[in-house]
Amino acid sequence: MTNDLNINLAHFTGTEHYYRHPLHGKFLHTDGVHYLAEHAGAYWLLDLIASYQPDLLKRLDTRLREMQFWHLQVHPNKSATVICRADADVPPAVCQHIEYTDFPLPEIDIWVVADQMGMIAMLKSEY
Repeated sequence: MTNDLNINLAHFTGTEHYYRHPLHGKFLHTDGVHYLAEHAGAYWLLDLIASYQPDLLKRLDTRLREMQFWHLQVHPNKSATVICRADADVPPAVCQHIEYTDFPLPEIDIWVVADQMGMIAMLKSEY
């Protein structure tokens, strides 16, 4: 399943639809992220990212209002770490430990980009 999921995710290079998060109306996601959430059981990851948006949009680092780089790393013991950065060379704005996950991939990157519709979560390949 992991290999098939990676292969299928690689095909997303744009989006035709935007999906609005039910609890945070200004947080949307693309077709690729929607596919990831459905096929990897990762709606929890979207909830996590959406839950941080109000705080991140108030931070002094204004780069977080334009673009956020989220990274989920699954560890061998099935715990995970979710990190958000404003850029590769800066300390994390968010670092959350997840005690257990059945997320099927060893890692995933989701970029969140500001748009007139709100903050849009997308796969790197959809940017």
